[in-house]
Amino acid sequence: MDYLIIPVQEMEESFRMARVLRQEGNRVEVDMSGRSVRKSMDYADKAGIPFVAVIGEREVSNRICMVKDMKTGKQTEWVFK
Repeated sequence: MDYLIIPVQEMEESFRMARVLRQEGNRVEVDMSGRSVRKSMDYADKAGIPFVAVIGEREVSNRICMVKDMKTGKQTEWVFK
């Protein structure tokens, strides 16, 4: 996996982001487990997934989300298309 997308009640936008990332050749998982964001981040870390994005109401309304590099902790903005 290249990316883990953690939806916080924003499934449509999460799937849209996954589709765009997949079209760019990335392997993407949308976390449908219902666990907390913290537990999902722990899962990504243990599974060796390098990038994580959390998509919630604030991210959708601002049309921007942060993608976290799990190795460095650095976050970069991703703009919704």
